[in-house]
Formats: sequence, C-alpha cells, structure tokens
Amino acid sequence: MAYRDNDRNFEGAILLTQCLQRDFVDLEPPNPNRLHIGQRMVKRLRGMENGQDRLGEFLRQAYTAPGHDNLTVVNIRDWHDQADPAQADELNFFGPHCLADTRGAEFIDGLKELAPTGDIQPIDSIYINDFVETNLVQVIDQITGGHVDRWRFGVIGVYTSIKVELDVILLRTQLHVPAGQVAVCGNLCGDAYLDRHYASLDKMGTVYGATIFNTGDLARAPHEVAAFGRWLGLQG
Repeated sequence: MAYRDNDRNFEGAILLTQCLQRDFVDLEPPNPNRLHIGQRMVKRLRGMENGQDRLGEFLRQAYTAPGHDNLTVVNIRDWHDQADPAQADELNFFGPHCLADTRGAEFIDGLKELAPTGDIQPIDSIYINDFVETNLVQVIDQITGGHVDRWRFGVIGVYTSIKVELDVILLRTQLHVPAGQVAVCGNLCGDAYLDRHYASLDKMGTVYGATIFNTGDLARAPHEVAAFGRWLGLQG
C-alpha cells in the first residue's frame, strides 16, 4: 500500500483542481466576464498577501514534494465553443467565458507550467456537471483500478458553491467514495460571494460527509493548506 493513515491503508490520492483558469481567478482576466470571482476573492483564494502565492506553492508541492508519487492531479477546466448548440444555454446565461484556445481559458501561472508534466491530460468540461460528456469517470476508474474505497479524493478551485460542491456530491453519490475519503480545502477554493462559499463548505461537510480543511483566519490558512496536503499523502 502507498501510505497508511488513521489505521487504514490507502493506495494513493487524487486531487481534482477545478477551473483554475485566467477567466475566473486572474487578478486581471484577459477577457472580462461575469464569472470572474473578483479581485478581492482572487487574492483570498490564491493567498496573495505580502506578495505570496499560496495556491501556486501548493500546486508545486502537489507535483514535486515528497509523497507526490502517491498523488495524481486531475485538472478540470471549462472549455467552451460558441459554435456548439449544446453549449448555447450556459453561454447565454453566464456570458462567454473560457472559450477554447483563448488566453482566458488557460490555466493560471504555475499550474499552466505544471499541468503538462502530469500523467493525466486536462478534463475539458462543457457543462456545470463535470461527469456529463467527459471522460472523468473513466480517468478515475483507470487511476483507482475501480477500487475508489482504497483512495482519497481532494477538491480545490472555483466555484465552491457550484463546481466544487457538485464534484463532491457526485464523488459521494455516483462513484460511492466513502465518507471521510473526500476532502475540500476551503482556503484553496473561491466563490464570488463569501457567504455562499462558507455555506457550501458547511453543506459539503455536514450533508455529504466531506472532510473540510478551512479557516477564516487568513494568518492560519497556511496551516490548513499544509494539513490538507498531509491528508493527501504529501510530506513536504
């Protein structure tokens, strides 16, 4: 077994990163759009206090820190085509965002450089539900060999109350990942509204049985992020 924690053996962990793209979480999005979470929330999510980039450092550790061999990163991105009639409803409702092969659809700095070094190609999602018309389930099955009960799943990214929450729901209900083996790091998630962010974290913990790593004290955020990393098996 890859590692042991809480008297259980795990074969490894999977980290789902959700929509860490310029249109959502750049301080200055290349294509201004309705779904950008706002500069204040970008700074909170990315931990940009004092010129730092807490999110970028965590991603670097996920790919390079001791223990990363037991962690598989799966990057999910919005990837839209205005010419596709099936996507018209979402693009009309939210407005154009993350259009394929535009700068706004690119991963943020740090992840953009790291993503090509991983074992899994990005998952291109055209709907709010990442489990529809993607190969996400097949990728998870390939990684776990069909034994999700032997793996842990972490989720970070945006939007907390939409994409992140829906991934947690589907991991628990569609793939039947056991309670306690799905975790969300709230300090590495973001939403356009802070109250909605907190409400979603509470629901994922109390209703769907996810382990929540989060603190409202931003000075302590690095400790929560580090604890989340250890939960995933990182040793850095």
